[in-house]
Amino acid sequence: MILNHIAGWGATNVSTGLWVLVHKAAAIVIGKAAMHRIFALLLAMVGVYGVLNQATSERMREFGVRIALGAQRGDIVRLVMRQGVTAAAVGIAVGLIGSIGATRLLRDMLYAVTPFDLVSFASASSVMLVTALAACYLPARHATRVDPLESLREG
Repeated sequence: MILNHIAGWGATNVSTGLWVLVHKAAAIVIGKAAMHRIFALLLAMVGVYGVLNQATSERMREFGVRIALGAQRGDIVRLVMRQGVTAAAVGIAVGLIGSIGATRLLRDMLYAVTPFDLVSFASASSVMLVTALAACYLPARHATRVDPLESLREG
């Protein structure tokens, strides 16, 4: 039954068919691994957004006072973005330290990657930094929409 199915893929003999089968299975595994990575990235983005959104909403009165005292909206955006990027940078640094420690423990399990692969570390750090920037942007824009008069009235 499997041989008939393999023959349907255009395989001329069993070894070619098994080669095709292995490649199809690898493609499925890689595809599922990519889905898990994308889901983990989205989860990290939602987490950073949630924490920063909460911190920003607690400081709305402060942002209103800053705007009332003459702060530009760009200043508020930079302030919130800097807060988020600083937290992300600390998280990335801790993650890099942890991953360097983990590669020492998992050295025998690595395949086709050196234990201290700079490209892997740099690309993962860059992706997380860009993700943090994207997650910080909405709360930063939200902070600029506060009405200074309303903030002063609440206090």
